[in-house]
Amino acid sequence: MQDFIYELAWDQSEKDLEKWVSDYGKRRYGTKDERAGETWQRLLSSVYGRTRTDWGPLITTPTLQIFGKPKEDIRHVRKNVRITEENPFGQDYDVYELYEASQILLSMADDLQEVETYRFDLTNVHRELIYGLSYLVIDDLTQAYLSGEPARLKAAGDQLLGLLDDLEAVTGSHEMFLLGKWLEDAQSWATTEEEKAYYNWNARTIVSIWQPWKNGGLRDYASKQWNGMFSGYYKPRWELLIQMLEKNLEEGTDFDAGAFNQAVREVDFAWTHAQDEYPSKPTTDPVEEARRIQKKYQKYFLKR
Repeated sequence: MQDFIYELAWDQSEKDLEKWVSDYGKRRYGTKDERAGETWQRLLSSVYGRTRTDWGPLITTPTLQIFGKPKEDIRHVRKNVRITEENPFGQDYDVYELYEASQILLSMADDLQEVETYRFDLTNVHRELIYGLSYLVIDDLTQAYLSGEPARLKAAGDQLLGLLDDLEAVTGSHEMFLLGKWLEDAQSWATTEEEKAYYNWNARTIVSIWQPWKNGGLRDYASKQWNGMFSGYYKPRWELLIQMLEKNLEEGTDFDAGAFNQAVREVDFAWTHAQDEYPSKPTTDPVEEARRIQKKYQKYFLKR
């Protein structure tokens, strides 16, 4: 987006957008391989053709569709998404097209796996591919709860938590997606242990609850899909929701949204003051992770 806009400052002639994007893909990786251009053509017609702002259901306050809108900043209000035959993923872009882009991108790994821009894109595209399943897995959890079936609820919950684990693994393959690097860089400015703790708290707060108190309205404003955030910040919140839903079914009680919201805020606030460390260097390989993800989740993308 930025490259295209800034190029217009120097050349304001009418552009063939599809050709420009195709050339951009090849230029980005330093290759003449037409597959690079085709990858970006498909990205243009999928994730770069989105029609709404979506902060993402996995990284905002956990909720099911039936529990209404969270009392947060208006930009966090959950869209009324329904999984249908026409839109099996509930997304506002063609997830199947993104899958095709990911396959073509991965097919160039033997030639481009040492190219830094390629490694970043491989991580980023497969992060987005997994995240494209967000509404689908939350819908599975919702339907399991509504059906009142504990075993089905547990299976759906395990599926959702597994998605978060895979997002953690994929984002662990590139330095640009590491919470640990963010925290390490922040703490590097410290000259005392007290300053180190302060910078750690500050760096955690600005990517999570945003303000230094529990009950603020800008929580999850940063919406970072980072390694470390998935395991340390987002997953515990979903585990808390799943545990409460399981208890509701077991005891035959109604879900207490107010109690859950307060419990989440306690968890979030405690995390900003924690001192546990996260990897500051990649722990996985983008090519290996992409291949693993393709194999594990292809069943969702071969139904069309």
